[in-house]
Amino acid sequence: MPRSKSISNRACDACKLRKIKCQPFNQGLSPDVPCQPCRDASIQCTYNSPVKKRGPPSKHRFTSATPSSTKSPQETYTIIHPNQQLQLSDLCSQSILDIILDDYVHLVYPFIPVIHCPTFAEDRLAQRHLHDEVFLGFIMCICATVVAVNPKRIQDYHLIDPDFDFANRTEFVERVHLLVTRLKRPDYHDHLTYEKWGIAYLISVCYAYLGIGVRHRVAESESEAIAKDMGFHRKPFYEGIDNIRAQLFKKAFWLIFTNHAQSRTNEVSWDTLVDRCAYQTVDATSLIPIEVDDEFITKESIATQPVNRPALTVAFNALRKVLNCLVSVIRDYSIPILTSTHDSALPGEILGTCGCGNAIKLAPLEDVLHSRLRQLKYILDYLPSELSPWPDRRNDTTSPISDNTRFQQYEIVRADVHVTHLWAQHLLLERLTFLCQTENGRCCNKMNLEQVWNMKEEVSRQLLHLLKSISPIHLQANGPSIGFKVRQVVSGLLDCPFEEGHQAFHRAKTYVQDFTEILVRLDSDWDPISSSHFASQSPSIVVYEHVSTPMT
Repeated sequence: MPRSKSISNRACDACKLRKIKCQPFNQGLSPDVPCQPCRDASIQCTYNSPVKKRGPPSKHRFTSATPSSTKSPQETYTIIHPNQQLQLSDLCSQSILDIILDDYVHLVYPFIPVIHCPTFAEDRLAQRHLHDEVFLGFIMCICATVVAVNPKRIQDYHLIDPDFDFANRTEFVERVHLLVTRLKRPDYHDHLTYEKWGIAYLISVCYAYLGIGVRHRVAESESEAIAKDMGFHRKPFYEGIDNIRAQLFKKAFWLIFTNHAQSRTNEVSWDTLVDRCAYQTVDATSLIPIEVDDEFITKESIATQPVNRPALTVAFNALRKVLNCLVSVIRDYSIPILTSTHDSALPGEILGTCGCGNAIKLAPLEDVLHSRLRQLKYILDYLPSELSPWPDRRNDTTSPISDNTRFQQYEIVRADVHVTHLWAQHLLLERLTFLCQTENGRCCNKMNLEQVWNMKEEVSRQLLHLLKSISPIHLQANGPSIGFKVRQVVSGLLDCPFEEGHQAFHRAKTYVQDFTEILVRLDSDWDPISSSHFASQSPSIVVYEHVSTPMT
């Protein structure tokens, strides 16, 4: 019988690794006999390494039927497959989930109300997330929003559960984003739901707080597309649906509008006819949420809100009114319909023409600014004392809202509404300042530069007083939006038109120093990774480099 092919024509594994000549001990012995170098070194002699095929590569591609001997990717790091079922254990434990969701209801819900609280509590009690994959993705995104707004809570969660080992909020948000990507199979958008809108919207909010503009815009575009396709902005959409869903959808519409209005302030034409036309097809007055807390709203009926307990929706609607002065959705009949605060001639193909063929022209810019300033200045005078800039009951220990969750919620939304109110006035005054400084003959007739500066100084004084009257804890609960609005107001003080010896110059310098101390305290709440993103971006509530198209 012919002998099998000798193994002497290939080096053993050890010699190959040591890059020395392999000398078989005996040419005729079994391959199990070690080679001479291995015998001399008293090491094991093996021939297990694969042999590289010589010659040109095969022209036929094939898949090996035998499993690879190399280490699989799953053994080195976790791979999330699109078809894999979404599970809570992929993110955190049930105990941590409950704590984060409680934080959302108490601290974040007041200014990002994407749930109906009683219904949400029932779903949690019934553990809906165990059998509803989309709902699980929705509550994961809620958790990501809580962490994005309050980054220091990560340390608290880790102390409670050592397995919650996320280094920072960016890592947590990216993990959630990766997990909810499992949901997006080819038929994901065939049947749209409120939870699917919430997933896209909350992901966009998270990346806005992280300062990652591109990811934010992509997620925001998806949320707007879902809302548009479902019809949140159309009055007929609300016919025949129950009170709970109607309230949720109306809030969703205004949440989209709020992001749209506040994201445009770093652009030249942040209030042009082009953008407002997208909303002029909307019957916005019919989409205003009812000013009643969730516990008084059922599917069949809406109860009366107690007189001594203002609804959080009052603050939500107040913010909507403030931002409507920047991007007008609800028609204001005190000024011409074709108005803009953009001081440049827009091309005719953008503005369009009327029925008689005449080109549509912008209303006088100065009149528009003065009208909006007058409207904005007194628009919050109706607020109850709990939500006013200087609430009478805030330090009253006999008040039923003192030192409880409700009081904290009032303080959080009070900071959001009134800082935004003063910030919006500052934006309009900045436009007036620019108009007064132009040299093209369109100078202000109704007030000069000194009068505009006095108004800006008054806004700064009120803002400083407001910030000192609110606890830093409640300011920080709003996320970075408060800090960036304050920065934008302070930046206007740096452009003082008076000489150094003037009293106005000295006051502006003092204001800047006081604001700096407050901002230092606020910034101490943010982790270095995320704050560096915000430092290089626009000082608006969310970070955009471009503007997404609103719903039509």
